[in-house]
Amino acid sequence: MRRFIIETVLKSKIVLRAGERLQYAQNFFNEVEIWCSIQSILVAADNVSKHFGLKTI
Repeated sequence: MRRFIIETVLKSKIVLRAGERLQYAQNFFNEVEIWCSIQSILVAADNVSKHFGLKTI
């Protein structure tokens, strides 16, 4: 159970950090950073949903 919580918190932090990077990248229209941030958000969010047994696309 402890490992589950640690992994969920880590993935949530990744989503938050990627969101911060995305906002920064938008200000300077860094296309590569924008897509990297979006991909990080999607992958981390998918991993969190799998921890909770939610179906993903």
